[in-house]
Amino acid sequence: MSEQISSGEIRVGESVRDLATSARSRLPLREYMCYISTKPFDITTATGRAQERHRRAMRATLGSTAAKATSVLAVLLSVSLTFRTLGPSRYGIFVTITSLSAFLSFTDFGIGNGLLNLIADANGREDRQRASECVSTAFFVLLGLAIVVIVGFIAVRQFVPWGKVFKLGSFVSTSEAASTTAVLVICTALSLPLGIVQRIQLAYQEGLRNSVWQIAGSVLTVVLLVIAVKLQAGLVWLSVALLGAPMVATAANYLWHFTRVRPWLLPSPTRFQLGLVGTILGGGLQFFALQIACLLMSAGDNMIAVQLLGPAAVASYAVSQRLFLLPSMLPGMWQQQLWPAYAEALARKDALWVRRTLVRSVEISGGIAASVSFLLLISQNRLFALWVGPSFHSSVSLSIGLAAWAILSTMGSAVAMYLNGSNAIAVQIVPAIVLGATAVLLKLFFCSRFGPAGIAWASVVAYLLASVPIQLVIIRRLLRSQIAEASNAYVST
Repeated sequence: MSEQISSGEIRVGESVRDLATSARSRLPLREYMCYISTKPFDITTATGRAQERHRRAMRATLGSTAAKATSVLAVLLSVSLTFRTLGPSRYGIFVTITSLSAFLSFTDFGIGNGLLNLIADANGREDRQRASECVSTAFFVLLGLAIVVIVGFIAVRQFVPWGKVFKLGSFVSTSEAASTTAVLVICTALSLPLGIVQRIQLAYQEGLRNSVWQIAGSVLTVVLLVIAVKLQAGLVWLSVALLGAPMVATAANYLWHFTRVRPWLLPSPTRFQLGLVGTILGGGLQFFALQIACLLMSAGDNMIAVQLLGPAAVASYAVSQRLFLLPSMLPGMWQQQLWPAYAEALARKDALWVRRTLVRSVEISGGIAASVSFLLLISQNRLFALWVGPSFHSSVSLSIGLAAWAILSTMGSAVAMYLNGSNAIAVQIVPAIVLGATAVLLKLFFCSRFGPAGIAWASVVAYLLASVPIQLVIIRRLLRSQIAEASNAYVST
């Protein structure tokens, strides 16, 4: 058998050929059990490397499943506790303030995501020194950014009209809103340099370790929230519980990883390379542009709702949105593990494995999201009554819109992992920004006319019109190029 490439037929190796012919095969369940073994596969062959990627992804997925399940329970409990304690209006203000963490997380200028690709590539080339230099350089750049963010907030805090920004009314005092925002800024800023440990673990396909610490953070969040509610604490202490607990877990993960697992990667000023700053920032800024597009796409939803409809409408939208995050959470347990796997596979020229995995990931992601969304739609009234009380209701149009968006965004996330792993960032930037801008304009238009449901449907319409056609063209061209490059590399050897 041979693989048809461009102008002629080139015979590929036995192991790569097996991957191509089995692109649609399904192994029996017992065959998958080897992928959860603690014993690694032999990575000196193409087949062994493919199996090792699956093994690491499977183990990371199991850990991520436990972490996501714990996270979902923590989210459900936190929403129930805070909504019942604060009431609709105060909860709407609280969730609007805390949602700003999505904005602040982008102040890393994409360095974390850029670092992931650099480490995965260094791992594929077995270059420890470069990995160490990239980690140290990225850490100190992020530390500097964290300091700038905190100092900048302190400088402008007294000049911000908090009442107008969050529509406080008589529900929340200006000082309470400012202090809550301060907690948000400090926790998010400190998480910038500490969070590199998560990128390192993902780059080495060790998501299982990261998941353990995520579980610890989720458990700590719930414990602190329960204590805060019992003590009838205000927004400030609720934000400490919600935002501070994950930061503490990340700090513990950081200390454990760099003292016990990979001490040779511990950030050090002696390994800081000024020449790498440009490389890291260059790749990071590309991710940053994509993050800005994502920010336009979803992170501003609560702010749009609070400005056009008021705090109570934010509560209605935010609670419903949290429920319909479940369809995307389940595939997300394993999707992110594929990003470094794609990068490492392409560094080794295993393009056929990449193509096969991409197709499967999109199919499985869409199927899971659609199934879970359907179950939520037919049972949402009972779920809301048990979760936040019988007085809460969500419109049918809002729920269907959120379900449709959950399916589309989940399939899009599977594609994004492939594009990120391929380091095809630049080609995504302009289409992503166009998509984000289109979504914002449609949300402003739809929200003012159809209420909270308009926000969800605006996302669906924008994605179908401005993203799907362009993504199909990019993926097709990129796959052809990668397969041709892999074939040329095989011939030359």
